[in-house]
Amino acid sequence: MKITQQQKQELARQFGISLPMLQAFLEVESAGSGFFTDWKGQQRIKIQFEPHWFKRLLPADLLQRIYALWEKQEKKQGKLTETEKLLLHNWQIAVLNKVDVQQAEWQAFNCAYAIHPDTAMQSASWGLGQVMGFHYKDLGFKTAAALVEAFKQSEYEQVKGMLTFCQKKKGLMEAMQARNWDRVAFLYNGPKYAEHGYQLKLAKAYSKYEKHQRMIV
Repeated sequence: MKITQQQKQELARQFGISLPMLQAFLEVESAGSGFFTDWKGQQRIKIQFEPHWFKRLLPADLLQRIYALWEKQEKKQGKLTETEKLLLHNWQIAVLNKVDVQQAEWQAFNCAYAIHPDTAMQSASWGLGQVMGFHYKDLGFKTAAALVEAFKQSEYEQVKGMLTFCQKKKGLMEAMQARNWDRVAFLYNGPKYAEHGYQLKLAKAYSKYEKHQRMIV
């Protein structure tokens, strides 16, 4: 499941960037690895569940129903059924999620999945490249579930998906090829990229990998 150096080289050639650029991008912009050993001792894909996206993408009628049940519970306007109680229980765990250990991320995701599977999968970032599920169409998948199943297979598929996303993001691949670190960080991380020093981290990582490549050529 781990991506190999040869696979990195193949992907770099396929997407028209240098290997040091891909290595630097993975070091700074990725989750470090695409899988982790879970609480059952099994390999599981890394995720980051995003509650704000879940609330934004959830079908409006379902969201209104949840809010109505919440208000009914808070104001003690009658008893809830067991199904309604479970719905609110799952909702509370899902929407209160913050950046946390993987077990907590998966707990929040599973609760969201019980409410609405497709929205839950769209509302999480998946694997090594931390690509959001709602980008599934841009990556050539028919559904978010198809993206998730592909990313579960290997880090190679995850990095390929990440690079496909970069390719679809207007101007990003050109900025990577030109080593325009500020532009790369802006397009991938958003307007607040400088607060976290992404452009400096990318430049430093690229310099390290480019120097290493020159030493072994």
